[in-house]
Amino acid sequence: MKKISINLDLFEDMKSFHLWLKEECEFPSYYGCNLDALYDVLSENPKYEFEIIDSKLNSNYQSLLIYTIEDAGCTATIISTTNE
Repeated sequence: MKKISINLDLFEDMKSFHLWLKEECEFPSYYGCNLDALYDVLSENPKYEFEIIDSKLNSNYQSLLIYTIEDAGCTATIISTTNE
């Protein structure tokens, strides 16, 4: 399993996130850079484990991302950045 760490707060927009993810995961050239396309490529080959840094700026998109990853058969773990 390949482990990918994601911090959505580092990206200017979700398009730039998906372009980074496409390169990081070596997705095929036809990857559509959206959550539907992410589901498609992950469900074809669920070999990834994702660590997602808890996002303060993109919490809604983060929730959708986690749902998509898990629905496709991969693992998503939230890493909290707060000291509680």
